[in-house]
Amino acid sequence: MTTDKDGNLVFKAVFKEQNETFLFTKENYDKHCKKHSRLKFDKYLEEIEKALMDPDRVTKGPNEGKRTFYKVVKIINPKFNTYVEVWQVPTFNKGKLFNIISTAYTFWSPSWRVIHHLEEKIWEKENSLI
Repeated sequence: MTTDKDGNLVFKAVFKEQNETFLFTKENYDKHCKKHSRLKFDKYLEEIEKALMDPDRVTKGPNEGKRTFYKVVKIINPKFNTYVEVWQVPTFNKGKLFNIISTAYTFWSPSWRVIHHLEEKIWEKENSLI
């Protein structure tokens, strides 16, 4: 992750053997830091980068150009009803050379309920829990 001259956070990732650039604009980042205070810390920005570089699942929503990257970071009770903590990073591309990160946050959920039923799977890691 780097910061450009305007203060935007720039993430570089390889997805499906293609180099991609993700931009978390300064204005959007500052707005979402108020809602999700974890975003202020470098440790969590690294987690976002991991979610973009090595996701457990990528989906596309009903809106054109929207993709959501999911990364499992914690698992509880793997024997019965598995609960997972997941980073969710929604992005969109409007025909530009880069993708815009809408927000990024974590949540806990039963593994079978992480993905919304309207989202279509684009890619899934082998042996993924979600």
